[in-house]
Amino acid sequence: MRFVLADENTDVRFALGIRLAQESDVSVVGEAANARELISQIETTRPDIIFLDWELPGMAIIDLMDAIRDVMDLAVVILSTHNRAEQSAWAIGADAFV
Repeated sequence: MRFVLADENTDVRFALGIRLAQESDVSVVGEAANARELISQIETTRPDIIFLDWELPGMAIIDLMDAIRDVMDLAVVILSTHNRAEQSAWAIGADAFV
């Protein structure tokens, strides 16, 4: 499984990367701190899964989900500390919510 980590917080990306590195069948192929970087990473690395911060800077989440799906069909796991974001995440097509 190939992952891209998209979160403006470097520490969050680092921690996720450390955790994913413990899995033998997983590789982190890219990181992004904003929407523009994420789209570029998707186009370049062709990941299987994105861990996506609900509040990634640079684009509204609903528009970002559309832009992601325009590039390729892949699994999107939305990350948020806001419980109220969960219903909206499902509504815009998230594959999982953490």
